[in-house]
Amino acid sequence: MHQILLVEDSEYLRKVIGFTLKQAGYGVTCAGDGVEALQLASEQTFGVVVTDLNMPLMSGQDLIARLQEVPGYESVGVICLTTETSQDELPEQIKALVFAVVAKPFNPVELLDQIELLVAAG
Repeated sequence: MHQILLVEDSEYLRKVIGFTLKQAGYGVTCAGDGVEALQLASEQTFGVVVTDLNMPLMSGQDLIARLQEVPGYESVGVICLTTETSQDELPEQIKALVFAVVAKPFNPVELLDQIELLVAAG
């Protein structure tokens, strides 16, 4: 079973997305912000990180950059959730580290498709 780290500051979206991913057969660990996500990443290995970009304490962009410093996460697959509909909003150095950007409100099928593509590319 692939383990996913879900980072989303909205408790409602964490529950909805977490439920969707669990129903699809993934193991899911949730974090409410980037600081909590970094702590979890230092304690456990996740194959996929799904993160919101706009969060308090630490943005998704900062989280993605900081994950590169965590042993074992140099090439982790990252999918971003954002209200921005264009990947052009991301800085070039972050774009290079992101597998896909899924716009909010998200389509569960699109999110699952992107995760499946990422896992298959593995």
